[in-house]
Amino acid sequence: MIYLDNSATTRPSTVALEAFRMAAETEYGNPSSVHRAGSAAAQILKKARGQVAEKLHTDPSNIIFTPGGTMADNLAVQGSVNLKRGGSIVTTAIEHPAVKSVCRALEQKGMTVRYVLPEKNGEVSAEAVAKALTADTVLVSVMHVNNETGAIQPVEKIKKYMESVCPGALFHSDCVQSFGKLPVLPEAWGADLISLSGHKIHGLRGAGALYVRKGVTLSPLIYGGGQERDICPGTENLPAIAALGAACGEVQDTEKVRRLSEQLLRGILELDGVYVNSPEGRLPYILNVSFGAVPAEVVTNALSEKGVCVSAGSACAGPRSEKSYVLRSMGVPAPDSGVRFSLSDENTEDEIAETVRILHDVIPMLQAALGGRRN
Repeated sequence: MIYLDNSATTRPSTVALEAFRMAAETEYGNPSSVHRAGSAAAQILKKARGQVAEKLHTDPSNIIFTPGGTMADNLAVQGSVNLKRGGSIVTTAIEHPAVKSVCRALEQKGMTVRYVLPEKNGEVSAEAVAKALTADTVLVSVMHVNNETGAIQPVEKIKKYMESVCPGALFHSDCVQSFGKLPVLPEAWGADLISLSGHKIHGLRGAGALYVRKGVTLSPLIYGGGQERDICPGTENLPAIAALGAACGEVQDTEKVRRLSEQLLRGILELDGVYVNSPEGRLPYILNVSFGAVPAEVVTNALSEKGVCVSAGSACAGPRSEKSYVLRSMGVPAPDSGVRFSLSDENTEDEIAETVRILHDVIPMLQAALGGRRN
């Protein structure tokens, strides 16, 4: 099997699995308990918090553990607005469903939300975001790297525009796809809230984190025993959190991924009727391509039969979701045609060469079979 769906989830690393097993099998106490087993578990929790904080170049007290990236996004967006006070939210049309769906729900409750469209290459202009800002803006949420196209957004520049128009507004960035691959520096950016996830960086599913700048107050979405500063209560998933912390200590070989991604792109461009949906300055881990008007689902199924795992956009959108709203907002002619190849440094040149060979075998046949029935 050739696995090229790492933006959906990654294979857990050896160090992450070791940390998971220790927390699950040996130090299995509840971190909130005051006895010896609880104290040992609390030390693991403290260590993991420090590991995440070190990766973000911040203080451990700014890190709140969550059950995953979706909860971190929900907590950042819902927890930072007050429907009674009103105000507006500015976000983009290409946010992950964990942000976009929350914004839609808040709109139904009376909140004003402005959605900034991307350029044709998938990048969001900081100036376009600035035009959407008003004095009553209370929250700006712009992802760092788009999960479908790999487009990198100018988060630091956006924050500078906020300072002159709505200095009291909070700035949130979903960094689930960039964390561990690009520098994520909330304090250098001036960010108030940063979301991340463990299973995107070779940790395990079930653990994410939210950076919360000192002085920022969030309303909890659920209520319970007071864990994670009352912001995300409930007994922590210590094994998954330990794995997240351990994964933070590993360094991704981004240059290797860049070479593999360029190798893949060169091979794909040798085919006829190819349209690259990702921008030139994309995160090299993600490449989104349309093979003419052949539906992405057809391509992904054909590749799966050959042992190559890729996806049609975001896995979180569901297997039978509507046409990609990300590609549609970019003006891609056939928004249901985008195929996402997402790599990790565990992939090899031989795997990429074999993928290209399979594409050269499969794509012309699909284009010929469907050419007469598609525009």
